[in-house]
Amino acid sequence: MNNRDEILNRLRTSSEAKTATKSSDWQDKTIFSDYPLSGGELLSEFRRHIEILAGELHVFDSMERLAETIPRILHETNPEKCRSHHHPLIETIKSVNPTAGSYLRYIDNQEIDSVTFAGIEVGITGAEYLVARTGSIMLRTISAGGRRLSVLPPTHVIIATSGCLVYSLDEVLKNLKKDTQDWSYATFITGPSRTSDIEKQLVLGAHGPKRLIILLLQTD
Repeated sequence: MNNRDEILNRLRTSSEAKTATKSSDWQDKTIFSDYPLSGGELLSEFRRHIEILAGELHVFDSMERLAETIPRILHETNPEKCRSHHHPLIETIKSVNPTAGSYLRYIDNQEIDSVTFAGIEVGITGAEYLVARTGSIMLRTISAGGRRLSVLPPTHVIIATSGCLVYSLDEVLKNLKKDTQDWSYATFITGPSRTSDIEKQLVLGAHGPKRLIILLLQTD
């Protein structure tokens, strides 16, 4: 075996070892001693992290109460400045509460120029998963339409159910691996946008929404 063959052999061996490591079926519950199993524990863990991240979590036991809260939360915002993506939960809200529905104007399949889009103050979307261990929200095209509405407006409202709660990113990735639906992107959001690059002073809303609101309907 010459030097070239020896180098190539080492590279193949290293690559195979890395692949084997990546494909190992490990679980968070075998690593973390505080791994919660019940829905109530997941919600408590998610709430704790959202509050640390300066996000807002509102939990409701009925769709009617959730819908009533939307006008109260957004009362300082002109409904014309709010837009949402189509989602079954949002569709239900529009049907049970016309006042709340005035804030839920669909943006899907509309051509909106950048100047007009910059005038939108509140973006409202659904969510795919709520990750309790980090307080993260996972969106993808199936549940949240295009990405701009969750990134550009200064306020982002997420409407979800307790069925979206999972403990860790590991669970999300495993579920996605089994999923056969067509989708084009996924985004993880962990709290309002923030930076402390300038003089180590924390600033919210630097690169995205300054205010993150989660409206959670308990379904179990």
